[in-house]
Amino acid sequence: MNEKNSPQGTTAVFSDWFIVKDDFGSSANLTTQIEFIRGQHWTIYTFFGELMPPDISYGGAIFHPNPPTLEIMKKMKLLSLTVLGDGQSYEVKLSTTEIRLNDTHNYYQKIITPPKGEISTIHIYINELSQSPFYPGESMPFVQDNIELFFIQSHSKGEFNLKILDISFYI
Repeated sequence: MNEKNSPQGTTAVFSDWFIVKDDFGSSANLTTQIEFIRGQHWTIYTFFGELMPPDISYGGAIFHPNPPTLEIMKKMKLLSLTVLGDGQSYEVKLSTTEIRLNDTHNYYQKIITPPKGEISTIHIYINELSQSPFYPGESMPFVQDNIELFFIQSHSKGEFNLKILDISFYI
C-alpha cells in the first residue's frame, strides 16, 4: 500500500474485544502477545480454538474500535489484514447500528482463506462485502456511517489458529 496515490490508512486500535462461541462444545480464544516471526517482532492477535461438528457451530472475536479508529472505519474504502494463515476459512465482518438494533446476525462480510504457514496481506474493499447467505430474509442496509465493530469468525470445522499481525483501514 506504499504506492503513489495509495489510500491513506491507519493501523486499527481496539479498545476491547470479546469472544463468542456456540453451545455445542466449540472453543474460541484470543490472545495478544509479541512474537518474533520471520526476522521481525510483531504484536499479534492469535485467534484459535476448535469448532465442533454441528453445521451451526461458530466461534468468533468481536473487536470494538477506539474512537479515532471508528471514525476511519466510517470513511474507509479498504481494509487489510496481514496474517499468518492456517489454511482455514474465516468470515471478516462489520456490524452497524441497524444490525444490532434489529437483533440480527446478518453482518456485512467477506470469507477469506489465508494460505497455511504463509504471511499474507488480504485486501477487502468495502464494496466487496455482502450479507451472509446463512440468514435469508433478514436483509439490512449497509450504512457505513453506523459501523460499530469489526468481527472475525472461524468458518471451518475442526481446529483453527490464525495469527493476525496487522489490521488496517484505508480512506
